[in-house]
Amino acid sequence: MTLINQNFGEIGSSKRDKFEEGFEAFKIGVMMLELRKELGMTQEELALKCGTTKNYISRIEK
Repeated sequence: MTLINQNFGEIGSSKRDKFEEGFEAFKIGVMMLELRKELGMTQEELALKCGTTKNYISRIEK
């Protein structure tokens, strides 16, 4: 039994699905932050390009 299975249940369980969903969201935020910094953009600049707010970009990256 893996550590993830021990802590979050087997694949397909509601607890595991919630964990996986949160982890995917975390990965997207980290990738977005890294790419934004690589491109030398501020959160505000990215928000303007995406048609959203700086606060929303900040929440995704965190």
